[in-house]
Amino acid sequence: MEKWIQEIENAIVDSRVIMEGQEGSCSRICTVISDTFTDMPLLKRHRMVKNILKKHFAEELHALSLQTYTEEEYTNAR
Repeated sequence: MEKWIQEIENAIVDSRVIMEGQEGSCSRICTVISDTFTDMPLLKRHRMVKNILKKHFAEELHALSLQTYTEEEYTNAR
């Protein structure tokens, strides 16, 4: 999971990633917080993250639930 977090954080400027789910489980919940998402539609946000992790879906990642927020949205959602 750590490598997935690093890949997302390296690709999306000023992002924070919270990855949930048990090690060895085929599904994960991934929360990505970044102001890069400002004024970006939800579908585009999700496509951006999934494109970063695309190579992992073939073997080790079978399902990924995404939550994408700007810093303000994340603060307000809590």
